[in-house]
Amino acid sequence: MNENEFNEFDISNVNDLSDEELQEAFAAGLIKPGLNIPCEEKELKNNISGLKSKLKEFKLNLNWIETLDVVSTPAPMPPEAYDEVTKDQKIPKLKNYYKFNGAFQSKDFTNDFKREMLFHRQAQSAILEGLPRLKSSGILTKRPDDYFAEMVKSDQHMHKVRLNLQSRQTVIAQSERAKELRRLKKVGKKAQIETKLKQAEEKRKLMNDVKKYRKGLTKDLSFLDGKDNNKSNSAKNKTKLSAKSKKKRAAKDEKFGFGGRKKGSKRNTKESSAYIGKMSKKGKKTGFKTNKRLGKSKRIKKKSRK
Repeated sequence: MNENEFNEFDISNVNDLSDEELQEAFAAGLIKPGLNIPCEEKELKNNISGLKSKLKEFKLNLNWIETLDVVSTPAPMPPEAYDEVTKDQKIPKLKNYYKFNGAFQSKDFTNDFKREMLFHRQAQSAILEGLPRLKSSGILTKRPDDYFAEMVKSDQHMHKVRLNLQSRQTVIAQSERAKELRRLKKVGKKAQIETKLKQAEEKRKLMNDVKKYRKGLTKDLSFLDGKDNNKSNSAKNKTKLSAKSKKKRAAKDEKFGFGGRKKGSKRNTKESSAYIGKMSKKGKKTGFKTNKRLGKSKRIKKKSRK
């Protein structure tokens, strides 16, 4: 690239140059690394009068009740913090605090905790100033006990929401029911398989016992009853009654009897109804004798006499 070409070099046509021409222009100092886009420097203006005029155009002169704007200083510091700050008054200059309206304010705005505390105190002072103004205007600041907030959504929209929730609950219930049925089906199938295996095992055991009996290896036919020998001998394994319980049982048998027909045993008979005897002091009948049956030898002698 010649000197005339360097003089006629236009940075706006840099995209039309080849790589070699760009390298030569960069070596000559005509272009610099980066985006070589010409830009015009804007003139910065601080038009205060124009800003104030625009502010007057869109500013609304509303009542205080519509804006609730409160401009106040931060509330006084708590006594503990105030005592902590006043300890440093012996130092000639308080570097980290400044006094404003009789209260010490922190200059360390990089401390997040102190900055949040400053916001908190600012809000406290705004409340102390704003609440009396609201009460003087007759505006309630507390919600009544029987207050119910109105729904933002309409009743029709909430009805759709309820239907959607009910449909979801129905789907979940059906899914749980299907899972339970599948589980019960698996359990039932497993129980059925176990029952079949048990029956096959019993059949195999029965056939083995029959073969042993046919071959003469055993003479016990208890396997035909379908009960184990242990169950057949259950009567032998019962505990014996104690002597005291035996005596009690014998006394009851002697008093009430056992076996035979019990119904109608105390009814009157022909002999008892026709008998009129003396009654003892205890109310028992006396003089009533029953016909006793003769012994066998006497009955034989009586027959032989006839």
